[in-house]
Amino acid sequence: MLERLKQLGINFNPDEITINEARHQHNILSTRRIFHIFTDVTRDEKWDFKDLYFGQWGSGTLIKIGMKYFLLTAKHVLKDYLETEKLPNTSPFRITSHSSKGFDNIDDFLYPKKIWKIGEIIPPHEHYNFEDVVLVELFNLEFGQMVDHCINFNEMKILELSEYESIFKENILADIGFSEESNPYFHEANNEVHPYDENVYTSSTILHRDYIGGQLNKDELGYYFEKLNTASIKCTNGMSGGLILYVGFSCESKLMGMHVSGSSESDIIRFLPMCQIHTAIRDYLTAESVIIDYHYFERLAELELGVGGIAKHYDDYIRKNPKARQRNHNISKEYFDDLTDFAIKNKEFILVNAMDYAEVKGNKHEYDIISIMMDCFEKAKEARIKEGRL
Repeated sequence: MLERLKQLGINFNPDEITINEARHQHNILSTRRIFHIFTDVTRDEKWDFKDLYFGQWGSGTLIKIGMKYFLLTAKHVLKDYLETEKLPNTSPFRITSHSSKGFDNIDDFLYPKKIWKIGEIIPPHEHYNFEDVVLVELFNLEFGQMVDHCINFNEMKILELSEYESIFKENILADIGFSEESNPYFHEANNEVHPYDENVYTSSTILHRDYIGGQLNKDELGYYFEKLNTASIKCTNGMSGGLILYVGFSCESKLMGMHVSGSSESDIIRFLPMCQIHTAIRDYLTAESVIIDYHYFERLAELELGVGGIAKHYDDYIRKNPKARQRNHNISKEYFDDLTDFAIKNKEFILVNAMDYAEVKGNKHEYDIISIMMDCFEKAKEARIKEGRL
């Protein structure tokens, strides 16, 4: 088994597993750790809130559907936000926008807007409880905000149930997530592992993605992931919602399932087949949803769109990024050229917000106007290139 893992670009030893081959990396790095937020419930948090410290655990997979970003995870990871009528704040959990690097400001995170209960639209199955599947709709990116790894829904490579029997011949799986064991929090500033300045921070944590090597097996409860006997991650708490990945010899890696349970006393990890979840993701708009940020639509209704709104975002961007390209704004043509470049670069951001805005207004005409305006920007840039004005 160890020799076969090495042939797949997987380094395995009792202390750590790493998957090096590029064809697997994108799926792996699309997994995210969930940070739960604890805040001051006495504050008026209509427009903002003060997060006091992070706590709890959970994992998920970042997926892009059209122009929107979502996190696929387990319902039981987010049960605290689904079992209450009023959340203590409008952003009770978050994930990082980047796959591996740390964070030091609010733009390093993606925030939840809604939770779609997509597990409830999956037909009941004798072996799998698909009700434990949810899809978190995330806020649209801010201007200039970047996401470095996510799975595009239209390009998802899924291992079908009909293929399960055949992979017993190759039998290489990886369970990917962020365990409680590897991602501890520290709430004492002078701790030995990750000390911090208590005048600036309230807690610290380690950001470490875990990989568990395993093989597919089956019992009376269905298929399950069997950990290798030498797996170093004994307790998989925190990995719920994470990704089960098939990394066989004959093809690129495929999404196999979502981690839902495990135990330090057992080598068995239960998962829900991704091939069943995939259809529910596609049809998420037919599922029941729970609004997490309960002031989102109120704020969205006040959003300024059109050229004026884009110009305001551009001016804000220039103020925050003094090294950004900025020519003499007393010359209107040059200003319009820079504004055009900015709008085109952030086209998706502009259109997806216009889409949400049109939904709130109940009038698609709002979106059509912005879409036509973006076409005009692109034609203006094409004309400028032809004229040699770069």
